Amino acid sequence: MPETSRLVAPRTPFDGIRAHFQSAELGVYAWFISDPDGWICRYSPGLILTKQIANFVSTDGDAALKAHFPPSSRLLFVQDFSEMVSYEADARKIFTDWGARIAKRTQRTVVVPPPMNAMFRMGLSAATLALRIAGTNLETCPDVQQAIKKYSLRPYLGTR
Repeated sequence: MPETSRLVAPRTPFDGIRAHFQSAELGVYAWFISDPDGWICRYSPGLILTKQIANFVSTDGDAALKAHFPPSSRLLFVQDFSEMVSYEADARKIFTDWGARIAKRTQRTVVVPPPMNAMFRMGLSAATLALRIAGTNLETCPDVQQAIKKYSLRPYLGTR
């Protein structure tokens, strides 16, 4: 992983809207969305998806989602890995296990993989199969703006 002092925040998916949940130290930034409820989670450019990052997103991130959205919400997740360079196998397992645990709370998961990264796509294929068996509706999208347009996603602007 790049040194903390060298991490650059990813570009916001919504002009002028700051992340609602983040760890600048780990390079994780998430924007809550409404109608449907959920989030767009982006990562600092050049990161390797590590076990530490996956644990943070699947525990602290999940807690933030539970605190922010009603238990009845079926969430839409956009996981934008497009600027990551690689991942650790443990991180993929943590994300896959988390996805299976929250399948009943999930409306859909959209993954934006890094372009031209065969290893990442191979790992994503394995995770996709496991998550579909768990009942998660998962798809890939070439970029976050296309996902925003396809699902008419809007940033969450209020308070709950």
